[in-house]
Amino acid sequence: MDLAALIQPPLGPRDLALAVLLVASVITDLRSQKIYNVLTFPMTLLGIASAIPLCTSPWAGLAGAGIALLSSLPAEIFKAMRMGDVKLLMAVGALTGPDMALRAVLFSLAMNLVYGLAILAYKGRIRRLTQFLGPGEKPEPTVVAYAPAIVMAVLLVRLQPWPTLISF
Repeated sequence: MDLAALIQPPLGPRDLALAVLLVASVITDLRSQKIYNVLTFPMTLLGIASAIPLCTSPWAGLAGAGIALLSSLPAEIFKAMRMGDVKLLMAVGALTGPDMALRAVLFSLAMNLVYGLAILAYKGRIRRLTQFLGPGEKPEPTVVAYAPAIVMAVLLVRLQPWPTLISF
């Protein structure tokens, strides 16, 4: 079976930019718990600018970034992710379009739940979760790098054919 035939739509130049962005983000997030603006802002601009000649609508890149921002911002407000993660999802949305942006955010939230619980179990801090959620003094939160969950979500979204939710 040909793997390239399974990928819908076929891979293009924006996918190369997406791969570079995701690999660099995972490395920096695992090393320093940060995703730097020097990675996310140029890729967001590239995604918005490249949508004009490559998509059916010049607004697809901007809509992807906007949908990623609006759908991931509540998670940042409730401290489930940090702003670097939101900006990474915006860059993913700008490079992939609004439909994949929404899927990437939703799948990354689900992936991070599983990934975060695994990290807590590995570090022996799963009991602290009940203390954190319960009344009383809150323990120091365990910071989990979110970029690996975003990469898993983007791979799932990008490499599988899905029915269209949003089109421009």
